[in-house]
Amino acid sequence: MAIGIDISENNRFTEWDALKDAGVEFIIIRAGYGQGNLDSWFYESVNRAQELGLRMGAYWFSYALDVDAARREGEYCREIIDMTGALFDLPIFYDQEDSDWRENHDYNHGIATAQCDAFADGLGLNTGVYANCDWFTHYMDYDYLASKYTIWLAQYAPEPELACGIWQYSAAGSIGGNYPIDMNTANF
Repeated sequence: MAIGIDISENNRFTEWDALKDAGVEFIIIRAGYGQGNLDSWFYESVNRAQELGLRMGAYWFSYALDVDAARREGEYCREIIDMTGALFDLPIFYDQEDSDWRENHDYNHGIATAQCDAFADGLGLNTGVYANCDWFTHYMDYDYLASKYTIWLAQYAPEPELACGIWQYSAAGSIGGNYPIDMNTANF
């Protein structure tokens, strides 16, 4: 099992050398969110991860309420990814879990799975889907998504309930002086 972390501008990682000492092998970095918003820490994080030789993936935090907006988010994400010139050997994940925001905007959960496909179409790269167990089982067609994409499951439990390629098992990890850090394991 490979150990990894995921980060964004909301939890800036500063002690990069501590990652290797902690046995971290991969990192998933938020590229951005919504309609073309770059994560301000993305490029710096990509550069540092490359220096350490970590396997990299990225994620896009969605605010799309329909399929067209999800496709545009994929296109924005692709532009940001391409500008790095970096090799992302892990998927680019689509994260659309913010149900409170979506509920306040009359979101139709019935289109959540179609939005994953639309994001992937707009992105045009190896795509994965990130969600917690509740989203995968109540708002998405998990079986369909798992047959097509790498699943990154957020579930803070002793074992994941769903099959997944990457499991986010804690949001309270600590590496060096950085806390809290999302901790993940992967089957590669």
